[in-house]
Amino acid sequence: ASCVASELVSPKSSAANTNTGLGIYDGKKTTIQKHPYIASLLLDGSLWCAGTVVSSNWIITIAECVYSLSTSDLSVVVGSNDGINGKKYTVKSFATHPKYSYGNFDYDFACVQISGKFKWSSKTKPIKIGTKEPKANAKFTVAGYGDTSAVGAPANNDLLQGTLMWESKSQCKTFLESIGITWTPRLACGYNKGKTTLCQGDWADALVYKNAVYGIFAVGAASGFCTSDAQPSGLADVT
Repeated sequence: ASCVASELVSPKSSAANTNTGLGIYDGKKTTIQKHPYIASLLLDGSLWCAGTVVSSNWIITIAECVYSLSTSDLSVVVGSNDGINGKKYTVKSFATHPKYSYGNFDYDFACVQISGKFKWSSKTKPIKIGTKEPKANAKFTVAGYGDTSAVGAPANNDLLQGTLMWESKSQCKTFLESIGITWTPRLACGYNKGKTTLCQGDWADALVYKNAVYGIFAVGAASGFCTSDAQPSGLADVT
């Protein structure tokens, strides 16, 4: 994408921030039993990105979360209420979409394979991937760990959930182009003005509707990021 770095926030652009918990502004406390598909992707043992369990040994995330890394850098935790204390797996392999190019938000998808298989329980279950474009303004649940406001706030690793509305593609296109992102149908937006928004470290949090994932968080506008003034969250559309 042709964009001005200072206008955007994404995983690598915010890597210098030490407060890398996953979090949701205006989120409400929840439990992993209500969101057993959630995984956390750890980088050198610290929370880095979210993942979504889609099969017995694979999670999906955004490509930027694994690009240029090695399997030894990463691990996956599932069944956790804080993103750290749960069942931990080493990473066997991962693959970004073959058309993904670093710095471009098109085809921003990756699959991560764990060593072994997940053990299904009330805290760990797969979720299906949506197959049809949702209707505009459909209400989606999003959940993640940690920070609840802008960088510098006290860390909080509780699992939190909130609600985002799916924006129409035309609304999303207008917004993303306004912050310098080249539009592609593989992008989407979620928004809940003045209420729930996604924060530093929420990368790849899943937007879930009727027990299926439709989008994963990929990019945010720096202006108002993780505040009540936040703009829509840019998503990788996985449908």
